[in-house]
Amino acid sequence: MKWYTLVAALLLCGRLFAQQTASSTCNFSLLFSVHPGEDKNTVIGELKQAYRVTLVNTVSNSIKPEYIPATQDSILVETMTYTLDSSACFQGHTRTLRISFADNKLFKVYVSAEFSKDQFDELNTNLEALRKNIQQTYPYERGIKIKSNDISGFGYTYTKQKNGKGKLEAVTVQYVLQNLPGTPRQFYLLELTWSNLNNTRMQRWNY
Repeated sequence: MKWYTLVAALLLCGRLFAQQTASSTCNFSLLFSVHPGEDKNTVIGELKQAYRVTLVNTVSNSIKPEYIPATQDSILVETMTYTLDSSACFQGHTRTLRISFADNKLFKVYVSAEFSKDQFDELNTNLEALRKNIQQTYPYERGIKIKSNDISGFGYTYTKQKNGKGKLEAVTVQYVLQNLPGTPRQFYLLELTWSNLNNTRMQRWNY
């Protein structure tokens, strides 16, 4: 199983998002069959073979957190953002895939989909389905609240170890209600992030 099976599971989950037939199911057994530390060229090659994607932008940044010794080079963090084209499995309004690398090694995958404000029941059904399946692999759950001037939401963070020691390996699933820029219209954004810092020099996912 390759890292992109994470994306495959979310695309399959889109059958529920799109309110298709009741027999449609999400194959979450694929959700965590990922390979942290895979190099960028391999990841991109697999991505292009598996899905119709369009590269939106690439952002690179050299960082040197306080835990990196002065004698070592900075960490090069590169994030590539793609749009996912329409497919039979995913009918969300806007589909975004973001993959992040530290020193050319995969450490984060992010997938999101938008829902209109009147689709909260559908969104919540899928959030609960995600919770149930995530906990089969990441049993420790912690609720999180999101609140700022123009954004509010709720979600969960999952880990394999209760104490959270060692390299971070976690999954976060959440939704936020936010305004469409320049308009009074609001929409929901459902987000799932997988992070694994093994095989990197990073000690925190937020650096």
